[in-house]
Amino acid sequence: MMEREAAPTTSRGVSLRGVPRQIGTVQRRLFRFARRKPLGAAGLAVVLFWVFLAVAAPLATPGHDPYDQDYTVALQAPGADSWLGTDRFGRDLYTRVVYGSRISLVIAFTAVGIGGTLGLLAGIASGYIGRWVDGLLMRLVDILLAFPGLLLALALIAVLGAGVDRIIIALTVISAPWMMRVIRAQTLSTKQNLYIEAARAMGASSGRIMVRHILPNVLPPYLIIATSLLGFFILMEATLSFLGLGVPPPDPSWGRMLSGSAQERAQTAPWLVVFPGIAITTLVMGFNLLGDALRDLWDPRLRSGPTG
Repeated sequence: MMEREAAPTTSRGVSLRGVPRQIGTVQRRLFRFARRKPLGAAGLAVVLFWVFLAVAAPLATPGHDPYDQDYTVALQAPGADSWLGTDRFGRDLYTRVVYGSRISLVIAFTAVGIGGTLGLLAGIASGYIGRWVDGLLMRLVDILLAFPGLLLALALIAVLGAGVDRIIIALTVISAPWMMRVIRAQTLSTKQNLYIEAARAMGASSGRIMVRHILPNVLPPYLIIATSLLGFFILMEATLSFLGLGVPPPDPSWGRMLSGSAQERAQTAPWLVVFPGIAITTLVMGFNLLGDALRDLWDPRLRSGPTG
């Protein structure tokens, strides 16, 4: 009898037999997603493009520093030496736009990661446990949601002061109640299913039920809301910086690039306004398109075809 060929292994003895198949599965899913939701795929491509620029900023801007000032080339129009022109301090605008994406993405992802996770956990606990826990948490959510998001952020920044860490705190406070309300509603719907009753009858603890049965069912709406919040917080950070309450100078911020002298020179040096505006628009639109596509795919009420 012929011996079966041994599966290839890494230096640590881990089998690699399933790796190509897993890669192929990811590729097929991405292709299927692009075919079913071309706008969502375009949004994903835009988001990945900006994430790549943010991560590889030093490689994407060789020979330039976002803080270097050279008044001899101030307000230089876009050209070979400076692809997007320079600002009134002679700083390369392309470099500052690329490094500005780092700040915007770090603020948005951190705020959504912390606030969204807190809202996820609190929403599951509120919806499943109920009683006084639900009453206490929902009254807190009602108080926070009574204020418009921008007004609440302005109030928190006015108290805490400007800075990247303060912006993250303010946006975290805004994201947590929104996420909690959505996750609570999904938890209330999920815990009515028969398999939850069966798990209780088998003696499963509340913690095990929330982790093993509730959490997987609330992850799709969590990811949809998180994706939408990312785009909203990119715009929120730009708004706060535009008003002078966001990222302090000289750190590159898309919103601050649109404020101050950029407004005064919008006609004589339009590149100061156009390119940061395009950066904000494309990234926010990318997150919104991706979030809409994920909602259409994961919300059974919006599916036009068979779910199998």
